[in-house]
Amino acid sequence: MNFEDRIQRRYRSQAGTERVVDRAVLSPTTHLAEPTGRGPLLELVLDQLDPIFAGELPRNTYVWGERGTGKSAILAALVHHLDRHLRPLGQLIRTAAGTHSPPVPELVYVDTHRTASGFEFYATVLDRLTDEPAPQRAVGIEAVREELDAVLAERPVVPIVDHLTASRHVTPERVATLFDRLTADVGWVGVGRSPPVALDWTPPAAIEFTPYETSTLVDVLMTRADDALGQHALGHEHAQRLAEWADGDANDALAALFVAADAALRAESEQIEDTHVTTGIADVPTQAVSLTRVFALSADCLSVLRELVALDPDRHPTVDAAAAAIADRDPIDLSTRTVRRFLRELATDGVLERTRSSGGSQAGTPPELLEPRFSPILFKRLYDHTRSPDETTAASQSDGSITATAPSRTEGER
Repeated sequence: MNFEDRIQRRYRSQAGTERVVDRAVLSPTTHLAEPTGRGPLLELVLDQLDPIFAGELPRNTYVWGERGTGKSAILAALVHHLDRHLRPLGQLIRTAAGTHSPPVPELVYVDTHRTASGFEFYATVLDRLTDEPAPQRAVGIEAVREELDAVLAERPVVPIVDHLTASRHVTPERVATLFDRLTADVGWVGVGRSPPVALDWTPPAAIEFTPYETSTLVDVLMTRADDALGQHALGHEHAQRLAEWADGDANDALAALFVAADAALRAESEQIEDTHVTTGIADVPTQAVSLTRVFALSADCLSVLRELVALDPDRHPTVDAAAAAIADRDPIDLSTRTVRRFLRELATDGVLERTRSSGGSQAGTPPELLEPRFSPILFKRLYDHTRSPDETTAASQSDGSITATAPSRTEGER
């Protein structure tokens, strides 16, 4: 913990607990620069990346584990810290030894949620390495690959490829092939949920992230709450309840905590109470979809989802009824047909869940209903903030608007 952290906590303790200070810290889409409770796993990752400290490329490595086990949090924070420290370290070694040591490999973070083709994958890596924007679709994949090769010829790079098994378009085998087709050597780290035996690519090394122990997840929740809320706003017994319910999944635990804090704020409560925790847990569906994945969707898809969750929460609409209602809302400039297509595509991709109505006695197939597979309240708060970036969560505000970071960014980049 640094001086700034300690000073900010003193300010927050004096401000009291009547208002949320920084609810962005509670969001599961925010990866803190100093993640909690994953020290041993971080050491395993650093062991695999150890060659970069000598200016060499590491073996290709696969980091895997269930959802919410801290994979993205650790890798994103690692990229953030190594980007700040490796280059000065390399300069220091060269100066002290008086010799030319090899350049230190650069780590770059790539989210496959935001790449739908080999062209976009190459362009994303290139964007991370240069100040100039990567070529657009007016050129072929060969052109962007040649430009990336030219950059890699000047300095070694270690791409961190996240959500590797979540994309239908950029699979582990596809990524391995894309890197093999480069002229330059690349040591890369893949991050996914599937075990290595289930992949169509054989990683030379693998590291498993196991679910959080309940006590560790309590520490995660208490640490985030201490940073985001006034002191004593979250009691240990409520953190324990959230951690036990989440069963080792930090994403679910943080989502439920966020909604609980939101409920407390709107009830003008100085502390998170049992009823607020119940609200938070109820708003997070079983096997929820990561909001990082949701926010990687197109702007039109996100606007459709925002209007979908604004519909009557006590009634899950049919696809046709939802499409008609959404298309009729002011923020939407899409036809009912287009909205219906979006809804069906989102259901196919698992962002929405299609179910059949169990009510009614009419003959025939029951109507098809739609339910979000993510926390509607958390999504609404984060989405609305991105549309109103001037709003903040100072202790004096009364509307509860939040300050959320873009998904996959570390706290130090905010």
